[in-house]
Formats: sequence, C-alpha cells, structure tokens
Amino acid sequence: MFSKYGESSFSNNNEICFNYFVNSRGGGAHKFNNNGNQLLTYYYRNTTVGSVVMLNLVSPDSCEGPWYFDSNVFQNSASGLTYHDTCENGSSCITSYDGNLGGTTGLVDGSGLLVNRDYVGTYGWEIAESEYYEGSGNDCSNTPGMCGSQSACEDAGWYWCDGTCQASACEEEPPPTPVKTSTWNVPGTVRVR
Repeated sequence: MFSKYGESSFSNNNEICFNYFVNSRGGGAHKFNNNGNQLLTYYYRNTTVGSVVMLNLVSPDSCEGPWYFDSNVFQNSASGLTYHDTCENGSSCITSYDGNLGGTTGLVDGSGLLVNRDYVGTYGWEIAESEYYEGSGNDCSNTPGMCGSQSACEDAGWYWCDGTCQASACEEEPPPTPVKTSTWNVPGTVRVR
C-alpha cells in the first residue's frame, strides 16, 4: 500500500473489500507491505485474478499488520498469497486467512463472475440478492436493477437484456435501411424512353 507521506510513514486501518482485481498481463494484482510499514489491513470479499504478494514479513520480529484475508477468491498460480524473498516465515504473520476460495483456473470467468453461482454472496466481490434484502431472498420485484440473475429477473416480471435486468422490453436491432441503386437523376447519366 502507498502512503502519501512516503516510505517513513505507516499505512494503517486499511479496508479493502468487495472489489474485482485483475492483472490482464498475467502479473501481480497486489503487493502488500512494500516498505515494511503497513499496519492493520482487512482484505475481504475480493476477487483477485493475479498474484497477491506479501513483502518484508519477518516472523516473529517484523510482521507489521495485523493482516486479515477472509472470504476472498484468489485465482492465481499460488491459489492464494505469495511470499516474496524479503519474507521469513511470512505466513505466520497473517492473523486471519479464513473462508477463502483459491485455485489456479476456473473459479471466475473473464468478467470476474464466479463460475459456481452457489458461491455468490459467500466468496469474492459479488453480492447475493439476499444481502440486499432482509430475509427476502430473490425479491427484486420493485427494482429490476437489483435482480442479479436472469431467473430472478424473469420471475419478477422484468426483461433480461444483454446481461442486465430492465423494466422495458429488449430493443431489437432495426433492419438495415435498403440502399437504392438507381441511375435516375444521377448526373452524367442519360435516360432513354
């Protein structure tokens, strides 16, 4: 994490939640504790495609933090966190690493959406419809934008168009306008009767 005050200051009370992070070039998505001065950090309900690298963690003397990584989706070569060469026994510096879903491929699609839709609302950045409403589950009957799936949208009587629930019917592409190819009244042409 970066601090606007430079390397000698501390980054504290960091809360990183409900985000989709991806490094489309295949590299790292995050590096934490770059300068060994990052304190309390909560990283939860994120979906990360790319490495999440911890730096400068030397247990037990210099762990900084505490570090909380909970209910995230990590799709990368490590299926979770990676520890840089600047770390010594870095994993023992992590205060909490609970309820994370990790894998090298196949957890999320190209848009960062969970492939297994049963995990929505438990892991990663996607919010389940039940999280919007107190106990009402898939009730998006008053607001089409709150419907998170095609079935919920259609069950509520709305229209599912290009991955979005909306109140009005989907617009169809208009037919192409025909082009007239007549030589009548075109300069330089002669019409004979």
